[in-house]
Amino acid sequence: MLLTSALVYLAVGAPAPIPLTTNACDIIDVDARLCSCTDLLHQKFVLDCEVPLHIKALNFSDTFGIKVIADPCDKPASMKIDVVEKMFGIDVPIEKIVAGTELLTPIPGLAINIPNVGEANIDLDISFGGDVDEIEVKAGINACIKSSGEQICGQDIPYLQDLLPIWVIDGTWQVGHLCGQTASIE
Repeated sequence: MLLTSALVYLAVGAPAPIPLTTNACDIIDVDARLCSCTDLLHQKFVLDCEVPLHIKALNFSDTFGIKVIADPCDKPASMKIDVVEKMFGIDVPIEKIVAGTELLTPIPGLAINIPNVGEANIDLDISFGGDVDEIEVKAGINACIKSSGEQICGQDIPYLQDLLPIWVIDGTWQVGHLCGQTASIE
């Protein structure tokens, strides 16, 4: 079918569009030990990740699930995120986030008590940018605490300096060809 279409275009002298099709999961590169990618209809995709968090000094160990449903071809690109923690039965859906969003939001019911410092909330940390050509996604787990009226997070909190944030998804992907853009032979 593609060859026939190309011949018809060439026969009349018009440029022949060459679809640059692929599935989203073919270009999304994530750590396969933590995440899986599933293609959906209309170039949407799902990243389903499990994040282990172990802090020996605080005797804290837990696993978090982060599920991202992304629509890179939406205008602007968008995604939904769901954070699940099984031990305490926590499920936090975050509805539509559009490109250009940075979000640091506490996961209700999850906190770490840090001796001589206080209680740090476990947070979902997201940075989502890009456009129809390229998307940038950074999503993971962090922890933040208010100290002297200021919020400090992960790398600046005692006992957590070398542990947080944990970036589960961290990538920039070229998605223009997924979103209906085509090249032409002239």
